Amino acid sequence: GEHSAISVRLTECTTEELQELQTILDHQAVLNAISRGTQEEKERLVSIASELMEKHSRNIYSHTLDYSFHTELYEMGRNKAVHQVIQGVRDTRFVQRENADGENDSVWLATIPQHYQLAEAILNSNSAAALAAIDEILEHGFALINNSRFRCNFTACICLICNRLNCNSFIIFSYHSCYNIKICCSSAGVI
Repeated sequence: GEHSAISVRLTECTTEELQELQTILDHQAVLNAISRGTQEEKERLVSIASELMEKHSRNIYSHTLDYSFHTELYEMGRNKAVHQVIQGVRDTRFVQRENADGENDSVWLATIPQHYQLAEAILNSNSAAALAAIDEILEHGFALINNSRFRCNFTACICLICNRLNCNSFIIFSYHSCYNIKICCSSAGVI
């Protein structure tokens, strides 16, 4: 089919607005993973969640495993646009957390049991349990962000040809057909 690139910039959004966006997209990603993921992919997601739980039992948080878990989840859904926008929002949230005073990655330990519940629910095609688990994960993450208005300045420039996302693009909105021209995030600034 035809490939396209689109750039979207969200500015001055509240935490609640960003949470609503991510919840909608994560719900779709979870439903897609349940319906489109292979048995092998679902088992791999449970395996990653089991590794997270093993570390959790020793009070250890692994950002690498957490990232792998969410990447596997989004790839199972087979929707590059949903995956890339969610990843951009997640990356923005993690960057905001990096500079939190007196805080480290251990704040994410509280979400590990829900990661396992999510993986098991996806494996068992239990949509209600899967959506409940992703909601708990998201609620915890957004509770860590100050509820005041913050500078979101999230820009998603997605190219479905090169499958790249660049959150540092300064384009407000662009749409391009991508037949013979490779439009990607690094070149989007000169359009």
